[in-house]
Amino acid sequence: MPKRRIFTDIEINGIIDLYKNNKTIRDIYGFYKTSYEKIVSVLKENNILIRDSIDYISVGHGRKYYCNEDVFEKIDSHDKAYWLGFLLADGCVHSSKSGATSPSNVSIALQEGDFVHLHNFLKFIESDYNVKFVEQEYHGKQTKSCRASVYSKKMAQDLINVGCIPRKSLVLEYPKNIDEEYFPSLLSGYFDGDGCLTFSKSELGHISNSVGLMGSYAFLFEVSEKLKKYGIESKSIKKKHGIYFFNIANKHFSKFYNLVYGKSDYFLERKRNKFRDMLDFRHEEFIINDNQSIFRYLY
Repeated sequence: MPKRRIFTDIEINGIIDLYKNNKTIRDIYGFYKTSYEKIVSVLKENNILIRDSIDYISVGHGRKYYCNEDVFEKIDSHDKAYWLGFLLADGCVHSSKSGATSPSNVSIALQEGDFVHLHNFLKFIESDYNVKFVEQEYHGKQTKSCRASVYSKKMAQDLINVGCIPRKSLVLEYPKNIDEEYFPSLLSGYFDGDGCLTFSKSELGHISNSVGLMGSYAFLFEVSEKLKKYGIESKSIKKKHGIYFFNIANKHFSKFYNLVYGKSDYFLERKRNKFRDMLDFRHEEFIINDNQSIFRYLY
């Protein structure tokens, strides 16, 4: 049986000094070649207040970044529900197994013009990670996208625990144990990620407008049932090119808008504005949430 590590008084004072000088527990247990739990134990035994979950995480050999790793531990606000919904639609969660070389991470990739939305996400999780821009060839054309990747085993696992699993596209289910109060905001995030919204006018005067969602059959079925409780009808779930989708009944466009943009202050600006243009054209009324100001989240 291995001997329990006993720290000398000099080592204990060194651990305390390092922690007080903003070194992280990760830094310290690496330096002393011990475990995370033992460093925490030393600090607590010496009445040192453990800092909250905003901790520094090493990425590669460069600078160290931080984030609030506990932000998705419990979905208890409309803003948390919004970003959970967005990650269910457009996020990618990777949970590394023991001994794996690639770290656990949570990432979102969007078109270049939506980079502000990624800044909003990073600000929400209290992170100083950077949004990265990527240029690549797609069907013979050069395209640009932006990406935010956060390396956190805790955050990745918390998201998996609430249903945001790796490789979820075809098997996604509506998250369990989420308070019904947060359904509108979760749906808002999902709609911003995987919502279908078309509004166009042809030269001949023909109007094309539709609102809907894409996703797995199980997820869409649960959402369509929940929408009924709000008096919103959806058309039957269909499958095209291997993807399930349904559309909202035309007469309920404004109801759907008011539901998804009524609680959380976060939203994908271009999609919300397009929705408003559609409702204006149809002479339908909609609620404007004055708290929804994209500028308050800009760096």
